[in-house]
Amino acid sequence: MGNVISVYWPEDKTWYHGEVISLGDDDASSDEICEVLYEDGEREVINLKEEKYKISNKGRSSRNVCLLADGDVHAQLASIREILYDIADRLPSKGVSSNRQAWWQAWYEGIDTAVEASSIPLLVSFVEKLARILRPSIKTNWWKIQGEEEWLKHLGSVKMSAELYVCVNDLLTKGVNWTKARQFFPNCNGQNGDFDSQV
Repeated sequence: MGNVISVYWPEDKTWYHGEVISLGDDDASSDEICEVLYEDGEREVINLKEEKYKISNKGRSSRNVCLLADGDVHAQLASIREILYDIADRLPSKGVSSNRQAWWQAWYEGIDTAVEASSIPLLVSFVEKLARILRPSIKTNWWKIQGEEEWLKHLGSVKMSAELYVCVNDLLTKGVNWTKARQFFPNCNGQNGDFDSQV
């Protein structure tokens, strides 16, 4: 695991680069099966006997190095920041366990610092902080199915910005029941999250 791999896609006539994030499955041929996390965040389980691939001579990826052949690490981290801001801005005060203004100010400043420094480990720590303050009343069943501690463990092992993007997108799209969250807001008319103009 952790090896940089390039997989050839004949339909596209190009090589796509990623990282091997898990090996094997329940079959007897588990050493031939691996899960690849591509630079764009897409995951794919492949059978190495059926694919044209090469292992990069760069070896194993590093926690602080992002592999983005055609991208910009800073731009990807800025995109992750926008998703995190979107999540935080949409959370009702009753949906989280920390409503202290100082906590939120430090959290936003920490996100900015992590992105400016292109520090994936620092950004991961702030994603974890956000995930941990979500109240059960707005969490989806995905947390039970996925396993909250398992997801947090996976989050802590993130090495590439593309992988972090997947985790943050899962938090946005799978982790929060936005319908329930919207009900906690005062003056919400219940239609697409729009708020009444009257206060």
